[in-house]
Amino acid sequence: MWYGLRSGVRLSPPESQPWRDPATYWAELQAATAELDPPFGVISLPALAHNAHDMLRRAAGKPIRVASKSVRVRSVIEGVLELPGYAGVLAYTLPEALWLAETIDDIVVGYPTADREAIRALATNERNAARVTIMVDSLDQVDAVDAAINPAHRESLRVCLELDSSYLSPLLGRLGVYRSPMRTVEDAVALARAVIDRPGFTLVGIMSYEAQIAGLGNRPPGKPLLARVIDGMQARSFAELLERRPQTRVLSFGNSAPIATPFPYEDLGVLTLEQLAQTFTRASVGLVLSMTNYSVIPQEMLACGMPVVELAGVSGEGIFGSDGGVTFADFDPLALADALERLLDDRQEWQRRSAEGLAWAHGRTWDLGAEQIERGLREALRLAATPP
Repeated sequence: MWYGLRSGVRLSPPESQPWRDPATYWAELQAATAELDPPFGVISLPALAHNAHDMLRRAAGKPIRVASKSVRVRSVIEGVLELPGYAGVLAYTLPEALWLAETIDDIVVGYPTADREAIRALATNERNAARVTIMVDSLDQVDAVDAAINPAHRESLRVCLELDSSYLSPLLGRLGVYRSPMRTVEDAVALARAVIDRPGFTLVGIMSYEAQIAGLGNRPPGKPLLARVIDGMQARSFAELLERRPQTRVLSFGNSAPIATPFPYEDLGVLTLEQLAQTFTRASVGLVLSMTNYSVIPQEMLACGMPVVELAGVSGEGIFGSDGGVTFADFDPLALADALERLLDDRQEWQRRSAEGLAWAHGRTWDLGAEQIERGLREALRLAATPP
């Protein structure tokens, strides 16, 4: 069911997941908005609730700060923040943070600001100054605040330092975006001391953005060498896992010749379907890294009762769901190693994922696939024939 935006959003875990049937799901959205003139926005509260609770599960007890840049609706932000495990907002601009501070008491502005009017509104309001933290990555930004309003005539402002943590390759240089001039420990310490020594500021935290993970595509256009470097990150996840669990046995298949890796493994070569099924049945966890469209290999692994670790944010979540037989991890060696290690060490979680995977694969037949394609084609033809 689709709902319009309203106040008092309550996000209880949904009883069903209709988005697993995309043809029906999007058709309902089309129908719900058929009489509306754009621009407009519609959100599925069950999908929002599912994602919010799934994030809490993945966070495993770590508090999550909501990024308003990706939401932009106060009632939705407040609804998410009511869930235990969510704490505070990462705002897009200082004016937005001041608006959110009317009802939210912990806001960090994600970027430095030069908005003098907003700085003065923050600095002359005791409540705002206690609720909003500004971001700086250089003394120039501290000077800009002082220039906007004298420290003697304002509240003490909460400050967070932003550090740059993009990866610097000896061969290809920076992988990621330019976020902050603060790159070294010495840079951070010097800026922190300068902020602490300045009247009218209170240093409360630091933020670091791993741009090589969150801000960089897996296939940079026109940069094949860079793409190879990015691909090489996946091998490091196994290297990290073996460092943590040296007894782990790593198997690779599907290549006509062994491939070079920074970790030891057993090469099984190209296998028959029967050999694949036997391997998947004996193995504990599968790692599949789909960079574009999702791979069919996880389906085969799940059908054999083997849980799978896959890349998040590509296309797999829409196929397998986010809490079934496939565990999704960020494109980062440590995140992939964490996901593999958890499945290897947590027997209860392994059994749950295995059972979920078997249940998911049980109904996947060629006949059902053909019926889904037929329904999708018929719906597309119906929509194409409907007058605008």
